[in-house]
Amino acid sequence: MAGALINRHRNIAVAVRRSRAGVSIIAHSAGKLVLQQLSDRDFRDSWQEYDYPLDKLLERFLAHARLVGATKGALAAIERLCADPMVTAPRLL
Repeated sequence: MAGALINRHRNIAVAVRRSRAGVSIIAHSAGKLVLQQLSDRDFRDSWQEYDYPLDKLLERFLAHARLVGATKGALAAIERLCADPMVTAPRLL
């Protein structure tokens, strides 16, 4: 279910997983990348699909995580998406 997202403040995020509890996204918070859990309603009200290549967005997020920082959960999710053969992954090196 991975995909690029954008909100009304032009913040960009990556949808990681959808479950009965809601949606997990990777987004910026205080400059760092964090893994957030949103209810379906909050997700639908705040985020929409963004036409941006997922491989390029993951590349940007991975570079940002290495330079500025990310929570362990966010970094693990980015690395998991990069390793997923169903996602067009960027090079990790």
